Amino acid sequence: MSRSRRTGKYNVIWEFRVETTSVAPETPPAPRTFSGWELGATGETVFEHTRAGLRDPHFGMRLYRDAAVPGTLHEVSNPDAPGSDARAAAADGKHTFWDVAFGERMPVFTWYNVNPQRSRYARGVQVNLDAGAFMLLDFDSQSSGVIDTDFRLGGSVDVRPWWDGWEHLSLSVGFFHESTHLGDEYVLSAGTIQGQRTAPAVNPALPYRANPSYEALPVTASVDLPLGVPALSGRLYVGASAYFGSALPNGAFPSEWRAGAELRWTTVDGSNANVHAPTGASLPARAVASLRRRSTGLHSGESADGVAKNRASRFRRRRGAFAAEAAYELLGKRRYDHVGAELGAATFAATNSWWPIQHASIMAFYNLDTERSSSNAVGVSLDWIVGRSPFGQLTEYTRVDALALGFSYYW
Repeated sequence: MSRSRRTGKYNVIWEFRVETTSVAPETPPAPRTFSGWELGATGETVFEHTRAGLRDPHFGMRLYRDAAVPGTLHEVSNPDAPGSDARAAAADGKHTFWDVAFGERMPVFTWYNVNPQRSRYARGVQVNLDAGAFMLLDFDSQSSGVIDTDFRLGGSVDVRPWWDGWEHLSLSVGFFHESTHLGDEYVLSAGTIQGQRTAPAVNPALPYRANPSYEALPVTASVDLPLGVPALSGRLYVGASAYFGSALPNGAFPSEWRAGAELRWTTVDGSNANVHAPTGASLPARAVASLRRRSTGLHSGESADGVAKNRASRFRRRRGAFAAEAAYELLGKRRYDHVGAELGAATFAATNSWWPIQHASIMAFYNLDTERSSSNAVGVSLDWIVGRSPFGQLTEYTRVDALALGFSYYW
């Protein structure tokens, strides 16, 4: 619309223009299926870590107080005097233990497919290299002794069906060699360690030393349980292992079995990539915003728009920054008894009973770079462990009944 009037020799024209522009509401990208094969980590999870598995390879540690392992030697005065071994082995109250694990299930090759509507896991086949070291230290024993060390090396194949509705099932089949070693400070006598003036002598509480090292073929089947709320899910799993190549009579199948359950709460990522602390926000507010952004793989100064490495977060709902889980596992290890004279070669007999180990845990997680790994997280936990020791030959010697404070890292 325009209007004009004459003012002297000039025409002055007023023009009023109204333009309307329709703006379509922002719509999410169409669902897109990610699939293919990769060497190394794909950023997708085929078989989830078992959170309550005490000896599944992962990085973590637990600190707890419990009764000393029978025969553990603490420091005594006058270690050269007669009877020093008995005095060092006498009960002296609870000891502080550090249970440490190093290792991981490292993907080597993956063929995967992801349905964006069911995106917690990848469907497909993944081949892993499994490696782990497990160590138990007693800070109240002589020289803060290493009581036991176990080493594991092997591999596994994880499978999750790629048909809609069946991806709640998963299976892991592995093979590994585990070498177990009682620590020197536990095996040797007080006179040897403290006095150092006598020939090496064996801890008198250990009349024999078996070789509990073995090869194993573990199989674990798992079913994930959607609970009708995006942030909640559950899981049940069962597994069994066959041992062979061991000096211990564990050849009858199953040599070991386990059953576990998990209840999981995980925030769902939808807008974390665009989280920014307001201008002038306090330091805690800026720190929280940074943590939420890091859960998408984005760092300070990066935008979610046009960032190639964040493509998956824009097309599928990944895990959010924070999670909590409650987990429980009952582990049974086949029992055996020492028979025959203690002098000479030790002999053992299998039994029809089991050494049980229970582990319950409450964990809080911060999910890290979920663009590169949908299970990448650090967590703290409160653990309850009761039953026989899960370490090598210590299963025969001692039991655990303790609350532990734990810290874990999962790739």
